[in-house]
Amino acid sequence: MSGMLDPTAPVSLKDVPALTVASVSSTGPFEEVSRVFMELFRWVLFKGGKVASYPMALFPSPPGDVPSEGVRFEACIPVDPSAGVKPSEGVGVRQLEAVTVASARHHGSLADVGRTYDLILRWMGENGYEAAGPSRELYLTNPLQTPEEDLVTEVQMPVK
Repeated sequence: MSGMLDPTAPVSLKDVPALTVASVSSTGPFEEVSRVFMELFRWVLFKGGKVASYPMALFPSPPGDVPSEGVRFEACIPVDPSAGVKPSEGVGVRQLEAVTVASARHHGSLADVGRTYDLILRWMGENGYEAAGPSRELYLTNPLQTPEEDLVTEVQMPVK
């Protein structure tokens, strides 16, 4: 089944608070994102970190703007800063600044998440907003435990 937009959740603006994240930057095919997340989760847990929110990927370029085999992304896992996780072994720990985003939920396969990006970009243009940083995909369901047609991803575009 292909992904689809949640008809009850159109594009909306929301303020996202600052987050401390463990992160790894990489370039590769979309399939690479899952592997990087698995390694990053293992690293966070091994270092005694506490996961504070949904994992996310940051993309400097929206899907469709780059060939699928050359996607640049940053895998991020929000961590509780009180756990004191320190960067090491190629994993960074940094603060994502608070930001206002245009957001919409995508249901189903990520193969056609580009339609959700198109919806958000069209909404931004119609409402006088410009992109103000890398897009974010928050993975609200676990792809290892959830059938592809039931996946839920929140797509966020920082705006100004």
